[in-house]
Amino acid sequence: TASMAFDAGEELFSPKDGDVCFDDKNLLGKYVLGSDQKLAIPTVGYSYYKKTRFDYYISKILEAEEVRLKDFFIKEMQETSVEGG
Repeated sequence: TASMAFDAGEELFSPKDGDVCFDDKNLLGKYVLGSDQKLAIPTVGYSYYKKTRFDYYISKILEAEEVRLKDFFIKEMQETSVEGG
């Protein structure tokens, strides 16, 4: 995801409006203009949050690999399921 975004010219070192970031106390939240935050690239799972600028790249990878978000939830072994974020 990060390499595809980088190749497409995405700025990966500065968060933008709408990004999910870590603040100076390592708490995850939405980007707030003017504060010192580090960009968080989302992980994919059954509860993947699509409303980020990385969704385009993640969706392309999932489509190419023929993977659906519900594939990350394993009903028979829920402890192995991946929620994502």
